[in-house]
Amino acid sequence: MKTALLNLSQKIFKYYLLMWERSLDFEESCSRKEYALSILGLIVNGIIFFLLATFTADKVFAFNPLLYKIVIDVIAFSVLFIPPGTLTLRRLKDGGNGTWWLWALLLILLPPTLFFTFLKITTGLYIFFLLCKPTKRKE
Repeated sequence: MKTALLNLSQKIFKYYLLMWERSLDFEESCSRKEYALSILGLIVNGIIFFLLATFTADKVFAFNPLLYKIVIDVIAFSVLFIPPGTLTLRRLKDGGNGTWWLWALLLILLPPTLFFTFLKITTGLYIFFLLCKPTKRKE
């Protein structure tokens, strides 16, 4: 059990680093396993980052809270959007889908009415379905 958990954490870390290495590469392929383990690594990293930011914010950036907000925003944007975005584009392309589906994520900006909430949920589920499709072989 302990070795299986250690093996899984090594795989997650490996694919998470691979996501960062290929963060600006739009031509490579991305398997379902690579996508899932990279996103899992991103979630674990986000939890660790959140805990560190929560417990050290008042000590490190007490002299300038605006600087703290700018630093956190830049780090959060670079961690949460650039590498996972390119990974998602590569995964959509590998599944034989148009990468224009990523633009549908802009639905988040719509107001929270009942119709728009339904639209956001159904679009999100459909994009999740597209990400889970098997890779189409190049002929």
